[in-house]
Amino acid sequence: MSLNINNISSVHFIGRGGIGMSALAGHLLAEKKQVSGTDQTLSTLTKTLDSEGVQIFAEQLPHNITKDIELVIYTEAIPQDHPELQAAKDLKIPTLTYFA
Repeated sequence: MSLNINNISSVHFIGRGGIGMSALAGHLLAEKKQVSGTDQTLSTLTKTLDSEGVQIFAEQLPHNITKDIELVIYTEAIPQDHPELQAAKDLKIPTLTYFA
């Protein structure tokens, strides 16, 4: 898949509480992207991003994925049948693993 991140304005992270995913979310926020994400455990990192403008959902539910999201980035720990990941695929939103 060829994807130009410069053309993306809205990104959602699944499992974004780790250091790498949080750093990437912060970078995209600094690039003036709309950033949202979920994680099963809210941490200091997620709370910091929340205070900086990242929309954070505590529950990983399919309705967190909306048509206006242009890219979903997820950690490889997320199973392929995860409700948010499946919702993104159903809406034909491009998805990438964090290490892709």
